[in-house]
Amino acid sequence: MADKGQGHLPADANSATAPNGTVDRLPGLAHELANLVQAVSGNLELLGRGSLDETSLRYLSNAQMATRHLTELTIGLQSTMPSRLRTRR
Repeated sequence: MADKGQGHLPADANSATAPNGTVDRLPGLAHELANLVQAVSGNLELLGRGSLDETSLRYLSNAQMATRHLTELTIGLQSTMPSRLRTRR
């Protein structure tokens, strides 16, 4: 099972046990994840500008909190990539 709480790549991310090409695809995947999180965040912000009942506001708040967490995870993923990978997309 994957370690969900660490916010960094496993120590063996560059090892031969990683599926072929997985490590090389990380920069593109991290970039795409950041783009998708930004799209969701923007749409949630637009949704929040409307008139919402208390339950909808709670759901919106939970979704916004989740996107902030995803943003932090994405930044953590990008910062822990080997420098040779960070410059490629």
